[in-house]
Amino acid sequence: MADDADDTDRLEYFSDAIIAIAATLLVIDLKPPRSERLSGMPLWEALTHDGPSYVAFAVSFVFIGIAWAAHHDMFRYIRRTTHVLLILNLLFLMAIALQPFSTALVSEYYGKPGERTAALVYYSILLASSLFLQRGMGGTRSGAG
Repeated sequence: MADDADDTDRLEYFSDAIIAIAATLLVIDLKPPRSERLSGMPLWEALTHDGPSYVAFAVSFVFIGIAWAAHHDMFRYIRRTTHVLLILNLLFLMAIALQPFSTALVSEYYGKPGERTAALVYYSILLASSLFLQRGMGGTRSGAG
């Protein structure tokens, strides 16, 4: 029987909280067009103008959701935590927590100077979260029960 220190419940609850907060924070950068700034432009046109922000939100939200589902599935096979698992999970969560920042960066610099740098940051954070999750899955076989 695993003692309380090796149980995965605390790690899963903490991870769920961080992932939920990151997914929620994505919406903060979505701003409705201000009516006083429309200058006669129809609302649908203003919404279309902000389309890249909506697409970035949707892509990032789906990615976070997929990462959460994979993380959840991973713990069907892991019975105990290890120090290595905790560190890999923490690095995974750090990358997930950075997702709202990188999404806002891509939205802000879409079609502007700095677009490539913003995209590089965005994709690097996606890659980091994927790699840390994958390493957590592959690097914890000894913790599987």
